[in-house]
Order: sequence, then C-alpha cells, then structure tokens
Amino acid sequence: MKMPMRYFSMGGAFALIGVALFYLAQKSIFSADPEVDFKYLWFAGELWNAGINPYSEAFSQEGAKVFTNTNALNSWLYPPNWWAISAFLALFDFAEATWLWRTLNATFIIVGSFLLFRALKLARPKTPLWAGALIFFFAVTFQATPMTLAMGQTSILIFFGVCCLTYGLSLKRPAFEILGLVLLMFKPHIGIIAFFALFVLPQHRRNVLIAGTITGVLCVPALFIAGIGPTVFGFLEQLTTYSALEVNSPVNSTGLGHLVFELLSLKLPTIPLVFAGGIAAAGIVLFLHRSQKTPRGTPEFYIYVMSAIILMAITVAPLHSYDLIISVPLIVLFFIHPKNIALAFLCLGYVLLYRAGNLAKITGFYDEAVLFNIGSHLESLAGAMMLAVFIYSVSGAIFLERLMARKP
Repeated sequence: MKMPMRYFSMGGAFALIGVALFYLAQKSIFSADPEVDFKYLWFAGELWNAGINPYSEAFSQEGAKVFTNTNALNSWLYPPNWWAISAFLALFDFAEATWLWRTLNATFIIVGSFLLFRALKLARPKTPLWAGALIFFFAVTFQATPMTLAMGQTSILIFFGVCCLTYGLSLKRPAFEILGLVLLMFKPHIGIIAFFALFVLPQHRRNVLIAGTITGVLCVPALFIAGIGPTVFGFLEQLTTYSALEVNSPVNSTGLGHLVFELLSLKLPTIPLVFAGGIAAAGIVLFLHRSQKTPRGTPEFYIYVMSAIILMAITVAPLHSYDLIISVPLIVLFFIHPKNIALAFLCLGYVLLYRAGNLAKITGFYDEAVLFNIGSHLESLAGAMMLAVFIYSVSGAIFLERLMARKP
C-alpha cells in the first residue's frame, strides 16, 4: 500500500510542476504582452553605453524620441548599481532585450524555488517532493508573478535575492548569502532592512560588509561615466520626485504608509520609515538569537530570520503589488511553524496576498482612486496582520510562558 501512495504523491508533484512550467512559459518565453516598465531599465543602459547620465533630463527627453507610441519615460529612479544589468540588456535591441529579461526572470523563479526547497529539506529532511512542487506552483501563480513578467518589472530579481539569502543562511553558504544581499540592494528599501537584520548577528557582519562593498563597486562604472557629482546628486534629485508621481502615491502603494494615509490622510516619509523597519527587523532577529526559540544557527532559525525580514519589508517599505512576490518564500515557514492558531492566521494572510486583486474585485474592498493594483488595501492589511502574528508567535508566546512560570 505504501508504494502506490508514494507513486501517487510523486505523480501529483510532477503534474503540479508541469502545470506551473507550462503557465510560466506562456507568461515569459512565449508572451506577447506589451511591456510597461522594462523600457526604463533598457533605456538607462542605452544612455550609459552612450556615455550619457540617465539621471539627467536626457532620460525623459531622449526617451520621448525613442518611445513614441507608449507610456512616457519620466525619470530614472534606480540606484547606480543597476549599471551592469542595464548596460548588458541595452546591448540587444529592445524586443530581444524584453524577451531576454522575461526569460531570465523565469529562470530566477525556477532556480529560486529549488533553493527554497533545499533550505526546507535541510530543516525538515523528510519533506516530500510535493512540498517543493507547491513552493514552485505558488511562486509561478502568485498574483505578482505574471504582473511582473508582463510589465518587465524588477521584482523577480529581488525574489531571487531572497531565495539565495535563505539558501545561503540555511546551508551556511557565504557566497549565496552575499549574493542574496547584493541582489536585495537593487531595491534599497528592501535591502536596507535585510542589512540591518543580519548585522546584529556577529557571525554575519563580515558578509554584510562584503555585500555592501560589492554594491559600492557595482556603482563605480556609473560614477566613472557621468562623474561622481552628476550621478550622486542627479540620483538624489530624482528620488525627490518619486513620491510626487501618482503611481508611487500612498494610494497606489502598499504597506504601513498606505494604511496610515487611508485612515489619517497622512503621508509618512519613506526614508525614515525604511530605516525604522530595518531597526525593528534587527530587534526581532536579536530576540530570536537570544531567546533560543529555535537553536541558533540551525536552518529553522534562519527561516524565522528570513520571515522576519520579508514581513517587515512588505509591511513597512512602500511597495507595489508586483513587489510582493518576495512574500512567496514565507511558505517555507509554514512547514516548520507549530500547528496552532498563529499558523492559521499566517496562512490566511498568505492567501490574501496570493490573489489580493481578485479578492478586491469580488468584495469591492478597494479605493476607487487607485490607478492600478486594486488589491492594495488587502495586501497592506494582510502584511500588517502577518507581521503582528509573527511577532506574537516568536515573542509573545515566550513572554506569556515566562509570566506564567513566575506565578506561585
């Protein structure tokens, strides 16, 4: 009886993987969807390759000449460490580069899902194959994935960074840990939180510093092309316009800033909010380190650490719906978390994040002023709820246990 059940389980796992691969291929390699945001990434490389500063007015002026029948290029808001990727993609014509970027992103999803499964297998050696198939299926079908692939956004690269970091920490592979941190710094408001969280662990400070150094080195070519002053001050000047763009307003973003704006009509400043999130994440990780909820240095410990980083990022950092693909690795936590009410709420939040846009349409729970990504309400609430439940599960329960133990 055991053998047929085993084969049935494996067959189901391979079927799920096959369905996910087919769906992923349709949304990437064979996709004919018009991109929306990839032109920003590609055109910045075009300017850098031509020796022009993309942080100047040339970005919008020259971009208007190249892209005439599509959305206009406003400004280049990504940091200078994007030079290598942008310049490489700009070596191809736009259509080829778009296909290449989507194909690379599909590869990141496949490899990233495998890395997550390997980390889970180390924490729970008896984890069946269907668990890996489920991780991959969620990574492919998560609402943010087809959205990111179609738009040509950069969020899947950040997802891959989270996977590399989870794998590197769990299996004690410094190269993957450093790679993960470097990739996360392509979106600094996520990378900063990870840097803060890991820096409080003495055994990881060296890798954090190495990753920071590599990030700085990646910026050097851009600084050399346009000069340090024009690049640095141009980038900072462009950042001041970030919140002014309607697409980046609190209504169209997710997280704490979205909730505060909807409830109190107040705009929270992005930079202080991100650093506060980094400090808070560091506090949670330090508590995990000292409380011994899970033994230090074990794969389970690092899965909790990565969950803290992810939940803090999706709750505090101002993101968009397509950025929430970084939530996918949280599924690994569910396999090692105690089976209790906290896990039930964490799973509920995950389901809300999985298809927030569809649920918002069904329930009508969204702001009519939103330009796109109508799931922002649900995504912001789900992230906040999951973070609160996670903090309780790692600290509140221990506090109550100690409190009860003191009673006579």
